[in-house]
Amino acid sequence: MAAFYADVVHVPSGETTRRLGPFETAHEARTASVEDAGRPLIWERVPGWWIAEKYPLQWQVQVPEAASTPVEGRPMGAVEPEGDL
Repeated sequence: MAAFYADVVHVPSGETTRRLGPFETAHEARTASVEDAGRPLIWERVPGWWIAEKYPLQWQVQVPEAASTPVEGRPMGAVEPEGDL
C-alpha cells in the first residue's frame, strides 16, 4: 500500500518547509493539511496531485497514477445521474 505525504511549500522560494505523514490515504493527508493550515483549504485536482494554497504556503499531496485513473471511462468526480433527467 502506498504511503501518502503532504508537503508544505513556501511558494515564493519553492522550498519545502515541512512534510506531514505518512498517511494511509490521500484523504487523510489532505485532512492533516487543513489542521496544519488552521483554516479551510480549497483543493484543486491536477494530474497526479491534490494542491491547495493559502499564500505564501502551498500544500501538495502526490497521488499515484493508478489512484487517479478514471473508473469505467468516467472522469474523476463524475456522478451517476439519479432518475430521469
